[in-house]
Amino acid sequence: MTGIVKSVLHDATPSWNGYNYQGKVGLYVCLVNILKEAQAGVELPTFDSFLDEYHIEYEWIEDFSIKKMTVMCLFTRLNIKAKTSLMTM
Repeated sequence: MTGIVKSVLHDATPSWNGYNYQGKVGLYVCLVNILKEAQAGVELPTFDSFLDEYHIEYEWIEDFSIKKMTVMCLFTRLNIKAKTSLMTM
């Protein structure tokens, strides 16, 4: 009886790792921006407005984008080099 051999062409691992990496980097960028705003010493209502106005968008224009309301503030395309560990972040 022969075993079933999976083709590398049907392996979703690289795609999954890429999406996983995008999520981590996007979250990191958001947290850095939130921390900068918090350390600026703004009043609580201003900080709440900041949090309400910004959001992250994955896989639309680029790998991830940060928007203030409907205005694009940052859009990022990530490239993962071969043999790079995705668990270092």
